[in-house]
This record gives sequence, C-alpha cells and structure tokens, in this order.
Amino acid sequence: MVSGYRTFKRLLKMHYETFNTYEEAKNNPPHTDLWNRRPIVQWHWLCDNVYNDPTHMEISKKNSENRRRLRNLHCGGSRSYGLHTMNEAEEGRPLSIIDTWGKLHRTKDGGWISKDALDHVQKMDNDRHGMKMKLAAEAGGDIAPETIVLPIESEFQILRKELGYKGRKIIGVGAYPLMEARLSIATSAHANKNKIKDLEEENERLRSQIETLKASSSRGRMSSSRGRMLKASSSRGRN
Repeated sequence: MVSGYRTFKRLLKMHYETFNTYEEAKNNPPHTDLWNRRPIVQWHWLCDNVYNDPTHMEISKKNSENRRRLRNLHCGGSRSYGLHTMNEAEEGRPLSIIDTWGKLHRTKDGGWISKDALDHVQKMDNDRHGMKMKLAAEAGGDIAPETIVLPIESEFQILRKELGYKGRKIIGVGAYPLMEARLSIATSAHANKNKIKDLEEENERLRSQIETLKASSSRGRMSSSRGRMLKASSSRGRN
C-alpha cells in the first residue's frame, strides 16, 4: 500500500512537470486513469499549496541536489544494510557487512553500478585480507588466512575508513554502533539455531538407534519363544 501511494504521488508530480508553466499545469489535470474521477478542486489545491509552494520547491531542489551528489546509490531498496546483512546470516551465509555492501552495489546482471563502487569494494577487500594475514601470522602461521572470519566490528572499521564517516554514521551506510549491536544479536540467534538443529539431529539419531534395538530385542524374544515351543513339542513326541 505504501509503495502504491508513493508511486501515485510520483506520477502526479511527473504530470505536473510536463507543463512549462504553473497555470498550464493547473488547467490540465491528470488523465482519468490516474486521477480516478477525483474532484478537480483537489488538483487545484495540489498545484497551489504543494507544487507551486516556495517552501516545497526549495525542499525539492535540495533533495535533487543531494541525490545527484550521492556517488554510490545501492540497489537494496528501503531496507538498511543491517537488515540485509541479518537476512543473509539467517539464510546461513557468513555474516559480513562488507560483502553485503558489495552485493547491494551490483546491477541485476552482476555488473557494478559504478567504477567508484568497484574501487571501494577492492580497497575494502584488500584491507580485510590484510587483517586476516596479520591474525594468521600472530597465530603462528598454522591457520590459512582465508579461513579466518573477522569480527563484525573490524569490518565496520574498514567501512568507516573507506567510505568516510560523520559522527557515529558511516556515510551511505548508517549508524554503525546500532547496527553492530543488532548484527551481534543476529549472530547469536543464528548460532543458537544451529545448536538447536544439531541437537534435533542428534535426538533423531538416538531415537533411530533405540527403535533398532527394540526391534532386535523383539526378534530375539520371538526366536527364543519359538525354540522353547519346538523343544516342548519334541519332548511330547518322544513320550
């Protein structure tokens, strides 16, 4: 419903902007398919109090300028990076805000949305690999760097360094302390789900073993009973 309303507002604004002057737009309401037989006075009100209002026009101008300055618009819709990352973790994928950032800056055909996005991802991957190499060296060299999973707070520091920040917010990503806390909760929840799954599988394995033992014991009792019956019958025959 919200998406439909936003689309409706956008189409109305687009219709207004197809005309060269305010007067011309006001005298040409949208087509019936879009306007849906609403009173013409409502269209006049929109033109007078919204589209031609100086405050609204100034806000629209600033918003347009801000959108043009954004160099790395992501393709993840209105959901936050934190939510996208939590969804990835819930589906069993490694928890990585850097991987999420990269995924959300690819087009549907797998290409990068811009050269800037590709450059950012390459630099962040290099920083992440450097951290893993350092941790592997500190561990004595017995651990392969690619098997190390960095803490989520380390990835946030890489994002902060590469993308820039303002206060507690990473530019284009959001307030990382809050996301870090949420992602930590998601990680714990995912780990608990895995533990529960392992316990359920172990329980099923034990139940299967018990059923097998019961069946084997039952066959043993039946065999023993049949043997006693045959022995008794043979004894009566000799008498």
